[in-house]
Amino acid sequence: MHVAESTPSAQTVRTGEEPYGCKDRVYSPGYYAPARVALPDGNFKMTTKYPLHKMSVGCMYDRSNTDKRCEGCCHRKEPLTCSPG
Repeated sequence: MHVAESTPSAQTVRTGEEPYGCKDRVYSPGYYAPARVALPDGNFKMTTKYPLHKMSVGCMYDRSNTDKRCEGCCHRKEPLTCSPG
């Protein structure tokens, strides 16, 4: 199927100077997830639980130390020099 050419929206085009969307992001200690709770009659009801993050929430970008879009970010792979938020 043919797709018509169009000009991309200015909101979706990034320049090489803009930081990535993860720059200095403040992470929560966990997240909400659905959970089932068993009832004595054999049925269950749905609820939510709040598990804490067990895996890394830091920067996983291997080139964060050399990428100019990562300059000044608190989550780079070098020792932290600032506090996010």
